[in-house]
Amino acid sequence: RNRALEESLRAWQKQRQQQLQPRRNTIKDLSFGEEEGLLLLAFTEAVSSLIKFIKSLMVRYPLLRADVDELVVKCAESLEKVYQDGKLSQGVELRPLVTELVSSARELHDEACVLLRDKGQDIREDLANQLGLVLTGMEAEFRRCCVTISQESGLSYICFQQAPPDEQERKGRSGRGLFWKLRKEKARGAGREVAGWGVVEVCAWLESLQLSEYAEAFQGHDIRGRELLTLTRRDLKDLGISKVGHVKRILQAIKELNM
Repeated sequence: RNRALEESLRAWQKQRQQQLQPRRNTIKDLSFGEEEGLLLLAFTEAVSSLIKFIKSLMVRYPLLRADVDELVVKCAESLEKVYQDGKLSQGVELRPLVTELVSSARELHDEACVLLRDKGQDIREDLANQLGLVLTGMEAEFRRCCVTISQESGLSYICFQQAPPDEQERKGRSGRGLFWKLRKEKARGAGREVAGWGVVEVCAWLESLQLSEYAEAFQGHDIRGRELLTLTRRDLKDLGISKVGHVKRILQAIKELNM
């Protein structure tokens, strides 16, 4: 096995134990069942979207190639191995290929997050927002990944599991990933900039909080940056947001935008 891949998996497992508290499993059979196969399909679609979007950005902004071109190629090659000749690989070979794909997708995702933080101001605003949405979607897929140990070989692999609703809610608060962390750092002290947001930017912000289900309500009430900064608990109730956890999350995020 690739030593770098093993080290990457161990490092990722340690990080997720600290941040997301993933489930650790052992498996006898490396093949994919029907349910896990559907989760794998969703993951590969998200990876494909990330690759395509970053490629389109590199065409429009050639200077970005130096930052992500190598990782895009690596991730695309990993995806092609999983889908050989346009068909999903079968048998026990698939699990190691998927594990490699998750590792390379994570590298690309993390570098794209840094790129968005450091060079987002050089990218057209709507494209930067779209990239942010793609990255948060990718993070949602990463939360379905967990490290599993093969009983036969003792090697570490990636498997996909749908977290219970209560665990998803807990993870949504405590483990939003690198994109959220960088957005949060960038947002501090940016109240004046936020005041100039339009509805699209506000909806992208909701997506970064993993609360995109309220985007339609915000759009319907024409909530822009200036209104967002002054929203109160009563306002959120009027918008149909009743879950205590969601209300607290939004109010805390608004507070940070105003700092």
